[in-house]
Amino acid sequence: MIISNRIKAVLNLAVLVLTGFIINLTAEAKPLKIYILTGQSNMLGQGNMGPATTVGTLEYTVANDPTGVYKFLVDDNKKWIIRDDVWIRDQRSKQGGLTVGYGSRDFLVGPELGFGHRIGDLLEDQVLIVKAAWGGKSLAVDFRPPSSGGKTGHYYNEILRLVKEATTNLKTYFPDYNGQGYEIAGFGWLRRSRA
Repeated sequence: MIISNRIKAVLNLAVLVLTGFIINLTAEAKPLKIYILTGQSNMLGQGNMGPATTVGTLEYTVANDPTGVYKFLVDDNKKWIIRDDVWIRDQRSKQGGLTVGYGSRDFLVGPELGFGHRIGDLLEDQVLIVKAAWGGKSLAVDFRPPSSGGKTGHYYNEILRLVKEATTNLKTYFPDYNGQGYEIAGFGWLRRSRA
């Protein structure tokens, strides 16, 4: 059987289109990884970003880092890096690419910064961090789960509300989301420290 060049070209094009479609489906099949970071004041974030002249601030630490351990936080122009593969949505309704300023106030940082950079570097997947933390709250009352009996804590319900809000509006909280599904990949709790 002789196949004309035109038919060969059409068949080759069909194979290329189908192969591209299958590859595209495979690439999009990876679910968005969601990490829930919750807890009390230490998870909320109390670390000062600046000024660079004050020992112990993040700016000072980055500027005076002889080992280069913290260079991942800034670009070549010494500006804070904003990740496009790791996004965050916090309890204050602040959202965007992971960077500084997601602590209890815009000039503070919390564990989400280091965690987000590390998990973003480790995974090829897209990551959304849902941060739900409040300082000065009690684990036994404010965060009390229904399985403990008694009245469920208000902030326990707030964690669930924020996670549900994020998972039902994924395109809002992770603009590159394209319907590939999501996976709750981790849950982190950090409590306040005691002296």
